Amino acid sequence: SVHDAVAQSVPGAGAASENSAADAATQRPLIIARTLTETGTGNISAFNALRDGLLGALVRFRDWSVRELAVDKRFDTPDGWFELRFIGQMDGRTATLTTTLVLMPESEILWSEALPHDMQLEAAKLKGMIRRLANSLNLEISARRLERALARPVYDRSLYDQLLVAKQHLHTWRANDEATAENAIRAILARWPDHSPSLSSLVEILNTRHHVFPGLLPDRKRSQEALELAQRAGRLSPRDNRVQLTLGWCHLMVSRPEQARHYFDMALRLNDNDPLTPISSATWVFRKSRGRFGRWSEL
Repeated sequence: SVHDAVAQSVPGAGAASENSAADAATQRPLIIARTLTETGTGNISAFNALRDGLLGALVRFRDWSVRELAVDKRFDTPDGWFELRFIGQMDGRTATLTTTLVLMPESEILWSEALPHDMQLEAAKLKGMIRRLANSLNLEISARRLERALARPVYDRSLYDQLLVAKQHLHTWRANDEATAENAIRAILARWPDHSPSLSSLVEILNTRHHVFPGLLPDRKRSQEALELAQRAGRLSPRDNRVQLTLGWCHLMVSRPEQARHYFDMALRLNDNDPLTPISSATWVFRKSRGRFGRWSEL
């Protein structure tokens, strides 16, 4: 339900409103998933199966909140949000679900794609199609969020936008940008010490520093600090695949490949829609195990 995103008139609301700005700053970006609009005759369950499969894949990224709302219901909030709109069409035995991503309240159409589903299509192929579509949505939403965040002054960025910009600096793999990213992430953690995505991002910095600075060797003390931060993030957000992924890296850095394998496997089970997860898992595990872990070399 989206009712928790709408202001409520309750006793004590006046006192609570003093913290509303801080609360808004820490909320994840919002995606409103509209109910299905069907055109023509067809099996509504087939369309809903496609839609629910896509939403189920999308929420695994855990970068945003996904909430359902009937297609005819009004929604409004002071901040912008993304909407997913779905249209189902039937042609013979093929059910086609058209998904459109809209930036609100501007009503700017960002992306649209049709997902055809032959009723006799193998489940594995259908899952692959849904995975590809979910990853496309992830890229489109992240790109627009970054564009909007960079256009705002630092003080006007939400917590998640601050982290998004910091990670953009981090992934340039340049020394100066890495320092900028680390300072920004540590500033976030100074205000919100239990923000697990920021903890995981700081772990990533510590684990990859020797790749950014030529001549710098891996350091056991730095690796131990990263492991402790990752374990803390794991206690806070055990269902976040990125947290499990960083735990895997951390155990590899301290020469514990068997423990690392457990966390990489967990990351894949939590979200195999994000290409980073199988790629990172396969690269690191194969490197450390010299191919001893069977199926990982096939990822």
